[in-house]
Amino acid sequence: MKNSLQIAVGIVLVAAGANAGMLDEGTQSVRVDYLYDDEAFSDSAHGAEVGFGLSLYDLDDLGIFVSHMENSDMEAQALGLSVEQHWPVKDLRGLVPWAGAGAGYGWLDIDGKGPDAIDVDKGGFFARVEGGLKLMLTDCFALNASARLHYSTREIYAAKDETEDTNWDFALGVRFYY
Repeated sequence: MKNSLQIAVGIVLVAAGANAGMLDEGTQSVRVDYLYDDEAFSDSAHGAEVGFGLSLYDLDDLGIFVSHMENSDMEAQALGLSVEQHWPVKDLRGLVPWAGAGAGYGWLDIDGKGPDAIDVDKGGFFARVEGGLKLMLTDCFALNASARLHYSTREIYAAKDETEDTNWDFALGVRFYY
């Protein structure tokens, strides 16, 4: 816990001294992320999220996304809107911390197997907060890593042998800017 607190304080201090506004207004982006959730019902789940964004005013990215995640027992999809703020730091050689938020609608379908299996097919509205780091390899291409906390109005997230209204997941991906 102490290490997590130190890392969080370090990120906040770096972000506080950073110059905002890395992206010019009107810059568009496409992102493709690999998603991983280690507690998705009976097994870990893997998936993908694709998003399109546009830089507006002081917001570095206002976007739309669609995602799909699955394992052998469940499938989950989401569609939503997101907003991100980036803080480029000159001394970090292309490493850019960022924070964001999103909202949308998600669906969960669990096809349980066995005598104690549960079947779930439901959807609900959700909100999420996220934070991560981008590594800008060129002006038009970046690698991205992030962690995201989701909260839903219904239990649309698969956990170990049950469903919940909150969920953590992790994303690794690429971003293209034009």
